[in-house]
Amino acid sequence: MKPATERGLLRQPIPPLADTLSACIRSVSPLLNGMQRLKSKLLLELYGAAQIKQQQRLLTLAREQGTNWCAEGLTRMWLSCRGGLPFTNNYVLLLQDDAHADTLTGRAARLMAAALNLYQHIDSHQLLPDMAASLPLEMEQYRRCFATHRLPHHECDEMVTVTGTQHVTVLANGQVYCLAVDLQRGPLPVNVIEQVLKRILEDAGTAPENDQAAPGLLSALPREEWTRMRGTLCQNEKNRQAISILEKSLFVLCLDSGATPGSLSGIAATLRDGNQHNRYYDKSMQIIVMENGKAGLCFERAAVDGSVALGFAARLYRESLALPADDVIVTTRQPLIRSRKVAWQISSPLAQQLQQARQTLGEMRNQRHIEAWVTAGIGAQRLKSLQLSPDAMVQLALQVAITEVTGQPLSIVEPVQTRHFAGGRMDFIVPVTAESMAVVTGLQNATSNNYRLAAEIRRAVKTHQNLVLRAKSGRGLIAHLLALNAVQATNPTQQVWSINNWRHDVLAHLDKGLKTLTRQDVLASNGSGFPGVAAFGPIGPRPHMLSIGYIIEDGQITFDLRADGRLSPHGRALRGAIEKALRQLERIIAQAALH
Repeated sequence: MKPATERGLLRQPIPPLADTLSACIRSVSPLLNGMQRLKSKLLLELYGAAQIKQQQRLLTLAREQGTNWCAEGLTRMWLSCRGGLPFTNNYVLLLQDDAHADTLTGRAARLMAAALNLYQHIDSHQLLPDMAASLPLEMEQYRRCFATHRLPHHECDEMVTVTGTQHVTVLANGQVYCLAVDLQRGPLPVNVIEQVLKRILEDAGTAPENDQAAPGLLSALPREEWTRMRGTLCQNEKNRQAISILEKSLFVLCLDSGATPGSLSGIAATLRDGNQHNRYYDKSMQIIVMENGKAGLCFERAAVDGSVALGFAARLYRESLALPADDVIVTTRQPLIRSRKVAWQISSPLAQQLQQARQTLGEMRNQRHIEAWVTAGIGAQRLKSLQLSPDAMVQLALQVAITEVTGQPLSIVEPVQTRHFAGGRMDFIVPVTAESMAVVTGLQNATSNNYRLAAEIRRAVKTHQNLVLRAKSGRGLIAHLLALNAVQATNPTQQVWSINNWRHDVLAHLDKGLKTLTRQDVLASNGSGFPGVAAFGPIGPRPHMLSIGYIIEDGQITFDLRADGRLSPHGRALRGAIEKALRQLERIIAQAALH
C-alpha cells in the first residue's frame, strides 16, 4: 500500500470555529428546554472564546505537518479510555458460516491461513485500496490489524506496532501457545495448520484450572488496575517473556472449545466477553472460533476503526472461501510451523488476584444485557423502493423505540468514516434533530395525521443525510472538537494525552446542554455493505450506554444491541420496540405513497 499522499488523498480540512460552535448549539437544542438552550448557547460562546488560540495553533500545525489532527484526537481519546477494554473499547464482528468448515479446528485453520495471506499482501504492498464513491480510502489501519498492541500506562495507554514478527499466538482453555510460522516458502497449507491446532487442543484440554493464563483475564480489567498487575507480572522473567510473545504476535487466535450458544444473542455475548480467560484484549485483532465453526473477530478500537474492521472481515471471509477444500500434504525436513506452549509463573498471591479478577469481571458482565436478532421482511430493498435512506430510517426507528422504552429521548452519536482524507479515521454525527424529534412526538400523539407524519419522516431522513454529507466533507462536529483537544497536549509530536486544566476543572460543572454533547447515551453504528459479515457489535466508551450495531441487507436487518449499567434492564424491551418502530414508520410512508 502506498502512503496516503502518494495515492492522492486530500488533507482533512479544519472547519471555522464559529461553524463548529453553531453545529454544537444545533446538536444539543432538540433535547433541551428554552432556558437550557439559552444557557448552553452562552457557555458555548465562552468555550469558543477560550479556544481561539487553539484553533489558530491547529490551523498552523495542519499547514506545517502531515498529521491528521482529527484522527490524532480520536486515537488519543480511545487510548485515554480507563475502563476495561471488553466493556468500553473492544468491539466484535460475527462472520457468516463457511460450508467447508463446520468444526473448530477446520474453521480456525482456514481463517488463520487466510489472515496470513492477507498479511503477506499488505506487507508486500499488494493490497488494493478500499473504495467509496469511486474514491480510494486511507489504508494504513489495515497494517495495524497485525503485530499491533495497546500498551497500558497510567492515565493514557500507548499504541505499539512491532516489525519483523513471524509468529501467531493461539489461546486454548486459557493456555498460551506460540506458533512460529515460515512464510518465506509461500502460503501455509490449511491441513498443516489444522494438525497443529488439533495437537494444541489436546494439550490444552488436560491443563489444570489454576494454570490458566494470567494476562488473558487481567487484560479485561480497568486500565489502571491492569497497568499495576502487568507491572507485577513482568517482574518475573517467564511472565515477561510470555507477555512479550502475546503482544508481539501477528494476531491472536482464540479457540473456544465447549458448547456453542444456540442463539444469536448468546454468540454475540461469547464474542464480546464470554470467555475472558481465553482472550488478550490489548491486541489490535483477535480471531475467535467456536466448537461448531462459528467465528468472529474482536478489534481494539484505538488501532482499528469499525469501517476498517468490516472491510478486513469481508476480505478475510472471501480469502478463506477461496482456499482449497483439501490441501496436498506437505512433507519437508523443516516444519512450516513450530509450536510451543508458553510457560507461566503463577505464585499464590497472583492466583488469589486472578480469582478476585474473575469475581470483579463477573460482576461487570452482570451489569450489561445483550440482544442480537434479525428483523426479516424489511430491509434495504423495501426502504429504497419508498425512496428512503435505509440508514436514516433505522436511526429514526432507534429514536422512536428508545423514547418509548426509557420514557425520554437520549443523546445518540453515529460514526461516519472519513477515510477519503489522508490519515483519516472517522467523525460522528448527532442524529437527534428537531426534524426527528417532530416524528417522535407525532407518533406519541394518537390524533396525529399520517400524511403529515409521512412528510415529517421524509424531512427527518433528509436532515440525517445532510448531516452525514457534512461530516464526510470534513466539516463535522466531533472531529474538530477532538482535534482542538489533541493540540493541547504538552508535546503534540508524542502519543501522550493530557487534558488541559480548563476542560478538566469545568467539565464536572457543565450545564445539561454541554453534558449532552460530551457524554452521549447511545452509540449506533451501521455495518452494512460488507459481504461475509453476519453481525456487527460496536461498543460505547462509557458506563450506562446503549451500543447498537446493525447490518442492513436487501430483505432483512440484523441488530446487535448491548445495554450497560442503568440501561441494562431495557435491553429486552428495546428489541421489540425497535422492530415495532421500523414497521410503523414503513407503514406510514407506504400508506401515504398509495394516496
